Amino acid sequence: MIFNLNTIIPVIATVLYASLFVLVAVTKPITNVKSRFLLYLLAMVFWSFGAFMVFFDSGHTTFWFRVMSAGGAASMITLFYFTQEVVNNPLGTWPRVVYIYGIFALSVTLLTNLVIPYASIINGELIYEFSTLIALVAGPGFLLILFNIYQLTNRSRESRDETQITRFSLLVIAIVVTLIGGASNLTDLGQYPVDIAANALAAIIITYSILRHQLLDIRVVIRKSILYAIPTVIIGAAYFLAINLSLEIFNTDSPIELFAISLIISIAAAITILPFRDKLQNWVDRIFFRERYSEVMMLQRISQTASTVIDIDQLSGMILRDIMDTLHISKAAIFLQNENKNNYFLNTQIGVTLPPRTKIAADHPVINLINTNDQVIDRQELETLPMFRSMWREEKEIIEKLEGELFIPLKTAGEFLGVIILGPKQSEQRYSNEDKQILLTLSQQTAVAVNNAQLYSIAQNELIQRRKTEKRLQLQLKRLSALQNINIAITTNIDLQIPLYLLLEQVTDELQVDAADVLLLDEESQQLVFAAGQGFKTDALKYTKLDLG
Repeated sequence: MIFNLNTIIPVIATVLYASLFVLVAVTKPITNVKSRFLLYLLAMVFWSFGAFMVFFDSGHTTFWFRVMSAGGAASMITLFYFTQEVVNNPLGTWPRVVYIYGIFALSVTLLTNLVIPYASIINGELIYEFSTLIALVAGPGFLLILFNIYQLTNRSRESRDETQITRFSLLVIAIVVTLIGGASNLTDLGQYPVDIAANALAAIIITYSILRHQLLDIRVVIRKSILYAIPTVIIGAAYFLAINLSLEIFNTDSPIELFAISLIISIAAAITILPFRDKLQNWVDRIFFRERYSEVMMLQRISQTASTVIDIDQLSGMILRDIMDTLHISKAAIFLQNENKNNYFLNTQIGVTLPPRTKIAADHPVINLINTNDQVIDRQELETLPMFRSMWREEKEIIEKLEGELFIPLKTAGEFLGVIILGPKQSEQRYSNEDKQILLTLSQQTAVAVNNAQLYSIAQNELIQRRKTEKRLQLQLKRLSALQNINIAITTNIDLQIPLYLLLEQVTDELQVDAADVLLLDEESQQLVFAAGQGFKTDALKYTKLDLG
């Protein structure tokens, strides 16, 4: 036997699936989803290992070909059970039917020659034969695979959680790749390990999903120092290659020239390669620490927002929306302290419909707890405390409407300004300790920004009130000045017309009217008679005579 592509590909696939099997097996807890996934991985190991033994040409080609085919059938059945658990789909009696089909397919394929009469390696080429019974054995399996794809695709469309959508999508891609590879066995391509190459590719997709998107809630801890070695190795290799190419081009043995070349390349590397290292490390963060990367980016965005936005309503809305988008939350609210410091009023809410005047009393048990501890409190911690169970129904009502899962204090310089209440994640996962630390850091930035915005708002209100007071004083002064002018005119002029026209001028100016006139009482006729007028476009009013009453 010679190691070639036909044997190397099955070895790679076997190692990949065996490694995944160990990875899933050692993670705790072992849930139903993980148990069924382990059975699927085991079937894939048998499929890939059977293919290796076939191309290894150990002299038992027919037996190992049957093992390989049985592994393929088992993978379809175990994948069906795994998918049903993932999508949480009750199928009634269908699992029993699939179970019976699985026993039949595996028994007929592995223990008899009814499906695979023979298989052999002739001149390095795999020669095999399927009987017509293969349709009865493989057909239902392919239908189960198509049903799995349909279900996962539907759940991906229904979900609003980006992480879940990505998980479902990657599973669909892996299944489609495996399906295409398995179908190749029914064609002339079955003479080559096309199906096993497809299995290896599917294993890589599943591994990627586990590493980046915590498929099956498996979180693989990989130290950044190891991953950051990747950019260092790349840069070191590039630097070494540049040195060697330069020596080949200049072809010199002079120590001075060698030193000069090394110095020039080092300077060029410092200018070009080192910034490239930062981009490579940024790429590592994006790929392997996506959630952490997103949260760090959120902190940077909110820090920038806090330094540029001074309107408290706009600031609160932008911060809350950024938190919700990053952590995939559908409900959240911010409560801020009022001026009297006896209540915390609803400032911003997203995803809920609380009345605008909703408030939480300053002596609310949750407020006291958060203010005392200066830590992020989650719902589970809260429910273990006796004070929570003894709360009044009205005190619990706001928390229940918000579906509050996390309570984050807004505190600066020892002053408790308010609280951010976050609802559950759309993925239904609990908030991790890393999430809490990030949010606590964020709350400190937010508290400073909110405090600055409140101080700015108070200063603005004081300035507005001061301007209104100044305007009112100026108006009063102007009116007093007008009265003084009228008084002087009356006391210094014998002719009544002069003070009357001065009076009309002041009245029309102060009251901002277009026209006015004065009617004086004629004691003999007991009528009001026109005495002076200003602004009217007709002289008819000069002849006005009005009876008293």
